[in-house]
Amino acid sequence: RFFTGGSTTMRGFPFQELGPLDGSGDPVGGNTLLLGNLEARYPIYKKLGGVVFLDYGNVFPDEFDFKIDDIKYAVGTGLRFDTIVGPLRVDFGYTLNPEPNIDRFQFFLSIGHAF
Repeated sequence: RFFTGGSTTMRGFPFQELGPLDGSGDPVGGNTLLLGNLEARYPIYKKLGGVVFLDYGNVFPDEFDFKIDDIKYAVGTGLRFDTIVGPLRVDFGYTLNPEPNIDRFQFFLSIGHAF
């Protein structure tokens, strides 16, 4: 099953919180995933860089339940600092069309490229 949301997929949503939910509101994943990430990186100073991004997608129960109106969008900005183990990433995402009970703003700190 597919799950999405978090620092490597949809940065406007918490980790694996986007998509179908069970009766108690817990994510159950789905059999169809639509996901796209656009990221523009630019240098700031020496090993420090910045990014702006657009993430879009969702998880659907199966291929026949796919609806274009259910695609979610997130935009944001971040910083990258090159280290010997890969870039240290700080990202701030904002969901343009959030799910109920999910904060529009998300913050992520991670190491390595998102994709």
